[in-house]
Amino acid sequence: PTKAAANVVERRIRTTYGPERAFQFALFSESGLEVKNNGETVGNVFANGSVVLTNNSGVRGSVISATGTVQLDNNATVRKDDGEGGDVRSGGFDLGGLWGVQMQGGSVVEGSASARAEQCPGGVADDSRYNISNAGVIQGNAIARGNINGNVQGSKTPFSCVEREATRQLPEYHYDPSLYPNPLEYGSAPDAEGVRTGARTAFQTWVAGHQSSMTGTHRVMDEGCRNAPSGSTSVLELGGTTITGDFTLVTNCRIDFSNNSSYAGSPDGYVTIVSLNPSTSPAAVDIKNNFEIPNPGPAILMYSTGLIQVKNNPDANGAVFAGSISFKNNMDVTYDPRVERTVGFGSKRYERISWEEIPAS
Repeated sequence: PTKAAANVVERRIRTTYGPERAFQFALFSESGLEVKNNGETVGNVFANGSVVLTNNSGVRGSVISATGTVQLDNNATVRKDDGEGGDVRSGGFDLGGLWGVQMQGGSVVEGSASARAEQCPGGVADDSRYNISNAGVIQGNAIARGNINGNVQGSKTPFSCVEREATRQLPEYHYDPSLYPNPLEYGSAPDAEGVRTGARTAFQTWVAGHQSSMTGTHRVMDEGCRNAPSGSTSVLELGGTTITGDFTLVTNCRIDFSNNSSYAGSPDGYVTIVSLNPSTSPAAVDIKNNFEIPNPGPAILMYSTGLIQVKNNPDANGAVFAGSISFKNNMDVTYDPRVERTVGFGSKRYERISWEEIPAS
């Protein structure tokens, strides 16, 4: 057959393409994750390492540790969100206390709890390792490779082996200037790695002139931040700034949002913060003291290959993905599906999301 054949049949297809679905958790840590002091997370939480929730911290969703333990201390809770989730799953054991899931006084798991093992069937020693140590309340079922104690309102299934969940890696970021409207680069001409001399200083000059009206896409790849990622001169200072519209920052520097930064733009806006900096001490992204986001507010994606540390009263809708995460003092995060597909992330530029056949008429 050819396109010129007398009996040719034509089909019309409408397709939708977009970035990969890279962000499907409210909180994601490539290592461990800690939330302290009254923070509430709405959405699922995942860490390759251990997860610690303490001092009235709550999750409305499920909490998963692929290879570590899950610890709920001092009235920490894991509850269902619109009737779904509320589960806790661990994948390792604590060398000191020999438990996979540990719940202290006042803690609640509204769904089910599972202390899973590295492999099944495992050895005899595993019977005393992957335990559920429960001084709180599990309202659903409990299953463990080891023992189970405490208040379980559903069924108890001790000494039953379920293999732990697979580990996950941070979505890869690939910069492509054609994905952004009028992106700004800073510093001298780039070297072979796209890194520039003086980028950090030039960006700080821009910030000084736009402190109360930050918008646009900014790429700050600085030679000093590459050579000394944890150094004292490898940080972008964004304290006291106000974002007033769509804002994207991509950098290999550390980022410090300290003291009364805020957002004052449309609730339809997007804020994407990408720190390709591996520092964990100090944090690659440090947010503290009243980072004010209105509700309803923009979709915010915080991404770093290092530590993201947040303190003191910030709230956000979106997702936080990092090498490691530490939240303290009234930090609330509500997952926003608008960040699920964010440009620049994933193994390919776009993927097909859907297609439908359009009638020939």
